[in-house]
Amino acid sequence: MRKQVLLTAGLLASAFFAQAQYDLTITYDATQGVSALGGATKVYMHSGGNDVAGPLDGSCWNYVVGNWGQDDGIGEMTSVGTDLWQITIDPVAYYSQAANGPVPSASVARVGMVFRDEVGVNSGKDANNSDIFMDLTTVTPEVYNSDGTPFSGVTATTSPASVNNIVGKQLGIYNAPNPVTTSTVFAYNLNGAANVSLTVYDVTGREVITLFDELQSAGVHYYNWIGNDNNGNQLPSGIYTYALVSNSARTTGKLMIAR
Repeated sequence: MRKQVLLTAGLLASAFFAQAQYDLTITYDATQGVSALGGATKVYMHSGGNDVAGPLDGSCWNYVVGNWGQDDGIGEMTSVGTDLWQITIDPVAYYSQAANGPVPSASVARVGMVFRDEVGVNSGKDANNSDIFMDLTTVTPEVYNSDGTPFSGVTATTSPASVNNIVGKQLGIYNAPNPVTTSTVFAYNLNGAANVSLTVYDVTGREVITLFDELQSAGVHYYNWIGNDNNGNQLPSGIYTYALVSNSARTTGKLMIAR
């Protein structure tokens, strides 16, 4: 089984790396625009993307990601200050969650977004109480109101995709897609031959599965995981952590399962 899983992951490797556009960090100020999210305890980004350059309008919502009114973790943001919320995505990998998502060789060019609380009652929109749009074809992402004027309530920065950063690290790991709907591929780098293990834990810290624990050679490796536990059962939706341990080195990450 181990050999079969590695072969499957190897076939996916080229597509996996092609999906890495860049890490896009979006910061939302819930006091800006027309917003009822001031003081919210949870904020979600509900958004859509399009890999074809064009107008910043409803056509941006070609690949929609998010389930309005559901507290399922898809698009959930992290609080980074009073009424400030942040999420980091790789646009191609993120919008590939949509049933009609972009092909691996594409790059997402524009995004439409609104924000909501965990139950979808309160929302945050642009200054016109409409969609917020982001242009990803510019050197630095630019954010606009629905009437084409700049919107200051959302800022965005880019950095090299995490998957492209692992090779230079002594022990680096990345998985995509994330959130996981059916399966995900872990890519990880070993600077030298080592005994290495990869283990997934639930939010309580309980081990749910050890994917492997063995001697491996130096280089970049791939492992395809279908979201199951040690007993072969499919894990429920939720937040999970994983730890890659190699000799005395340890690196961790977080993933989301969305069934």
